[in-house]
Amino acid sequence: MKLTTGWIASFIATVSANSWHYTSCDTSEAAPISNIRISPDPPSAGDDVQITFNVDLKETVERGARLDFTMKADGLILKNQQYDICDMVAEKTELECPIQPGQYNYATTINVPLIASGLGVTGQLKAHNANGHALTCAQVDLQF
Repeated sequence: MKLTTGWIASFIATVSANSWHYTSCDTSEAAPISNIRISPDPPSAGDDVQITFNVDLKETVERGARLDFTMKADGLILKNQQYDICDMVAEKTELECPIQPGQYNYATTINVPLIASGLGVTGQLKAHNANGHALTCAQVDLQF
């Protein structure tokens, strides 16, 4: 099933990247992210970038699940937001909570804004179910 969302994409591409690297920050995730692809790779400031990734949802996502997102450039917080996963998914897809376990492919297109060249940018996404159980944790590091 293909879903269109922007919640992970905003931290993957921020300026023209020389390199980028994705890591999972929790090995016991209930919704591990894999196969992150960006096009064009590397992204360039001012360009549209398509970002796709897979999620292997291993537990039902219940109403009240949240996503915490932080973006930093050389340690300076650029963005720190919390999202309701169920509301976010319902706005952009045909799915509604509870979301059943399964394989999902997410895709979105964003325009890459220019922040500042020469910076290292780190984005971290942590998702938790309504009961507080970790769904996923991902970190993307970019060097410009």
